[in-house]
Amino acid sequence: MGKSKFSIFTLIILCCYVVVFILAANEVGYVKLILAGLTSLLSFTIVNQLKIKEVVDNENFIYNPSEFPWYLALFITQFSGYALYKNVDHNELLASSHLFTLLFILMYFVIPSLVILVILINNRNDKIILNAKTLTWQDNNQEVSIPLGNIKSVDVLSERYLVVFVKSQLQLSLTDGGLKFVPTYKMNFTFKGTRQVWDKLNLLLK
Repeated sequence: MGKSKFSIFTLIILCCYVVVFILAANEVGYVKLILAGLTSLLSFTIVNQLKIKEVVDNENFIYNPSEFPWYLALFITQFSGYALYKNVDHNELLASSHLFTLLFILMYFVIPSLVILVILINNRNDKIILNAKTLTWQDNNQEVSIPLGNIKSVDVLSERYLVVFVKSQLQLSLTDGGLKFVPTYKMNFTFKGTRQVWDKLNLLLK
């Protein structure tokens, strides 16, 4: 029942976005809206394919993703929104078509950027530490350590949403038959960064 309500709510939200898109397009045109959206999505797609820096401290391999590429993608997103804003005739700002264009900018650029910014700041200290004996990850204030001897295998789980975004995490199959998940998507890791940790962990497990 809960899942059904969530699906209906998601459908309503998507319909609202489509309606606002169509009404805003009557003011600035479909081409400008699509180009602005694609520019924003492309910037995040490129960032998601970037590797993260590996720091070696004694025998530890530390992965603490830099937020700078994400901030750059946010800047590009805001610039795309501002470019659309400049196309609005501010002499008739209260006309309904203008209001829909401003609402489009708010819904597609401003609000998502603010949400992503809060997530980035909140997860800025998250990291993964690997060595020959243990796997440790810190997700906000939660720190978890697992001996490598307790890990049978590791896989990367990925789920694509909104066409270009990838939600990825590590799935650890334990020797006792249990499963453990490292939620890298909550830790500012790119998809490529998650694969990078997966490669190193598989190397240490051999």
